[in-house]
Amino acid sequence: MPRTWFAVALCAVLVYLSSSGCGGGGGGGGAVFVVVSSPPPRRPPVFYAITPNRGPRGGNTAVVIQGANFDPGKTIIRLNGLELGNLGFPNTFTAVGNTPPLPAGTNPSGTLQIEVAGFPTLTIPNAYGYILQIQDTAPLAGDRFGGTTRQVSSAAANGTIDLPGRALAVADFNMDGRPDLAVGLPARMVGGNAGAGQVDVFIADAAGQFSTPPNSTFTQATPGAEASANCGFALAAGDFIGADGFPDLLI
Repeated sequence: MPRTWFAVALCAVLVYLSSSGCGGGGGGGGAVFVVVSSPPPRRPPVFYAITPNRGPRGGNTAVVIQGANFDPGKTIIRLNGLELGNLGFPNTFTAVGNTPPLPAGTNPSGTLQIEVAGFPTLTIPNAYGYILQIQDTAPLAGDRFGGTTRQVSSAAANGTIDLPGRALAVADFNMDGRPDLAVGLPARMVGGNAGAGQVDVFIADAAGQFSTPPNSTFTQATPGAEASANCGFALAAGDFIGADGFPDLLI
């Protein structure tokens, strides 16, 4: 009489069959093992880091995104709604690609979106920052906020170094739907006072660009510009006064 056993274990089914009729003539015993396995369950994507996390507004910066559960062939990664160029996946926890350019009038704080088929979109606000530039005909002034091409030398002793970009704040100050920029120059000489400092505000034009000179300039008002006051050392933008929906600049 043939005997049959069935065993079920987690994700696999093992069937063991024993019959005197297997393997040829009578009397000899034979065995057949059949293993049926199911694929591992798919999981939603996870984000850990993007390197580098800053780059020029023109885009085409090569970035590496680290996370988990990236499904090659089923994953799309976007920055501010635009797909990364040359997107590739060396493995399921690494993605590489090139950043798209920053569209005119778009907030320079980039939102990263990771879309894997079958799962909700993973959205990471402020994951990447575009470096804003101004159109400046004087290259010694530095054309990149967050840094400068000006050489720092002994000129700092007489207050001619401004330290542009020591502090930045972004808000739509004129309420036209385009982000504007406030730049702190804490070492600027004002009225003969070295290091008094000032803040320049640049209003974006229709193309989202900034041009010099600044649209507005602020210095210490009371008791007046003072040496080493470093006005503009820190900035913040938000609706601080009256919660009236209008952006304020805190210096």
